[in-house]
Amino acid sequence: KTVGLIMAKLSGHGVKLVMPAVLEAFNEPEWRTKQASIHMLGSMSHCAPKQLASCLPKVVPKLTEAFSDTHPKVKKSAQDALEEICTVIKNPE
Repeated sequence: KTVGLIMAKLSGHGVKLVMPAVLEAFNEPEWRTKQASIHMLGSMSHCAPKQLASCLPKVVPKLTEAFSDTHPKVKKSAQDALEEICTVIKNPE
């Protein structure tokens, strides 16, 4: 919940600034760090969908990598985040 509150206060520019750090956290060995970064990505979909949409080529591969993580909470968080992102992103075609 705290992550959602923090991310809700970020501007579009703020999202662009934190995105590299959030994606880098996927490389950490601790499952809680991975899970927190995944939650952040899911929360970003509601506060800055346009900025997140421009980052999808980097975000989606990281989330799909998390599906093969050994920790079940990381896998579940990745699934939830991807579902959140999919509900917000619009495709004009």
